[in-house]
Amino acid sequence: MRIINCGLMLGILAACSGQAHADDNVTTEIHSLKAKLKELQQRVDSEARKTRQGEAQAKAVQLPASYKALAADPCAAGKVCYKGVTLTFGGWVDLTGV
Repeated sequence: MRIINCGLMLGILAACSGQAHADDNVTTEIHSLKAKLKELQQRVDSEARKTRQGEAQAKAVQLPASYKALAADPCAAGKVCYKGVTLTFGGWVDLTGV
């Protein structure tokens, strides 16, 4: 009976120490993941800050007075324009005889 009690006590002790070791591994892994998360958050914040600075600089850039915006295309979609002549096709065009 005594052998069984000692064996049982040793088994319980081994199981508890294994659980404590597993808990320690989980705790270490959680701390490691939290540190990585904090590092990634700082990196994202840094990139966002750089992006905002770039956008602010782009808005602050003044265009030269000689700059002209491109004129809108006078030829609408579905039309063909060539040297001031606008062709509007309405349906099917047969160019087999050309």
